Amino acid sequence: MVRDREGIVAARVPRDFVSAMDELVKTGSFKDRSEVVRKAIQNLLEESTVGERRLAQPAVNRTNTSDSTSESMKEEFSL
Repeated sequence: MVRDREGIVAARVPRDFVSAMDELVKTGSFKDRSEVVRKAIQNLLEESTVGERRLAQPAVNRTNTSDSTSESMKEEFSL
């Protein structure tokens, strides 16, 4: 993966989630917890209409989110 295209996100999750993620890593389904989280986020975004629009944009435009996109995401994810 290209480092300059990555961002860091820290999140607290229930211990059961961490245990399940560790099991996926232990069985060889994923390389590490980060890979599990990336795949889960990718799946979520691909399933949402906001995610489809965001992922379809060229990488250069991804950092320029408009207020309307932020509002759409709030509605989409009930934030």
